[in-house]
Amino acid sequence: MEKIKVKVDNITVGEYAEANRIVFLRTYIPFSLLSVFFAIIYTGSIGQIRPLAVLVPVVVVIFLPLGSEYVNRRDYKRYPIAQMEMEYTFDAIGWTMQMGEVKGGCRWFDAAKVKETRDLLLLYSTKRNSDMVPKRCLTEEQLEKIREFYRRGKR
Repeated sequence: MEKIKVKVDNITVGEYAEANRIVFLRTYIPFSLLSVFFAIIYTGSIGQIRPLAVLVPVVVVIFLPLGSEYVNRRDYKRYPIAQMEMEYTFDAIGWTMQMGEVKGGCRWFDAAKVKETRDLLLLYSTKRNSDMVPKRCLTEEQLEKIREFYRRGKR
């Protein structure tokens, strides 16, 4: 069985922030926009517009992404695992990730999804839990083979 081994010396702060930004945008932004919507509905239902009731959720929507970037960069420094060397192994069955004595992985069939960004390959074992593989650590041939493993494994 063909196997692809990939060494990741560390995850950079930018890569860590990018992976967390995806979760942030998918989760918090919709809730923030809903709060603005309900604030407008509420103020309309009482017959008068209260600027503060609308302004607060709008300010939250605007400043939440800025706060998220700060938190991502702060958390990276507190998260030494991201700065450790990892080794990924990909094959037709799934992937494994080894970091020191810790080993984990997932079968393609059980994977929630595989998502690609400009710089990362995100391997979701569940809807919210992913392994990050920087594309800088992969050749184009390896990346294409991993895509093929995933497509075949999800059938």
